Amino acid sequence: KNFSTYRTYDTRFNYISSSILLKARAVNGNWIPFCFIGPRMDYQLSYASDFDFKSVEKYMNEKIWGLDLGFGLEYKILHGGVNVEFRHHYDFDNLLDIPYSDTYSGLEVRNNAYIFNIGIKYYFKNLKRALVKPS
Repeated sequence: KNFSTYRTYDTRFNYISSSILLKARAVNGNWIPFCFIGPRMDYQLSYASDFDFKSVEKYMNEKIWGLDLGFGLEYKILHGGVNVEFRHHYDFDNLLDIPYSDTYSGLEVRNNAYIFNIGIKYYFKNLKRALVKPS
């Protein structure tokens, strides 16, 4: 018989995230390397888990402030482009912050994610001229 106290719980926290980024880029022909940094705010929409979080919900932060920073590279093609981006998603606030007590050793849970994005871009710059008829 296995008397281990180790258990794994399947938990998912769903957030909507918004950030304001300062972006610097250097155009070199069709290649555009860039870097960015800025504050971020995440707001919890919901969560689901096979662990009963009801007793600790009061210690969950619905709003989490953080920092986004990263770099990437875009290749411009006609009115669009293809880009790759590496982003570090760092949180200032804990997702869960249960204080130490006589009956509990405390728990802090914080997100520290590394994100890799691949995307396509379309530039609408010339679209405005096409839609506005000259008088």
